[in-house]
Amino acid sequence: MIKIDQPIVDYSVEKLDAVKHSPAGDPAAAAAHKETGERASGQVILMHEKLDRPEILVGSTYKVKTPVSDHAMYITINDIVLNRGTPHESRRPFEIFINSKNLDHFQWIVALTRIISAVFRKGGDVV
Repeated sequence: MIKIDQPIVDYSVEKLDAVKHSPAGDPAAAAAHKETGERASGQVILMHEKLDRPEILVGSTYKVKTPVSDHAMYITINDIVLNRGTPHESRRPFEIFINSKNLDHFQWIVALTRIISAVFRKGGDVV
């Protein structure tokens, strides 16, 4: 975290490449990042590599009863484990499925689950 002691009177937009390759940079922020080993709050991590679906995914299924329908909805969220066996191991949502006996909303539910799964697979901040 950077503490600002003086009023801000001006700002400028810098190119991302210039910030990454500048030797001066911000030594305080670089030291803090190096010590904690964590990413800055609010920084989005983009996943550039294509993730193939593994044979086995860890997931959970939830039963949701709505007052609108007589039939329950079942929501399954499957997670992928990234960097397995390293200190940076983490679980991220990879795909979602919604199912129900009620076929009134089947088409838009299928479309919604495909869009959400595509966002999960692309990576970044999904929260």
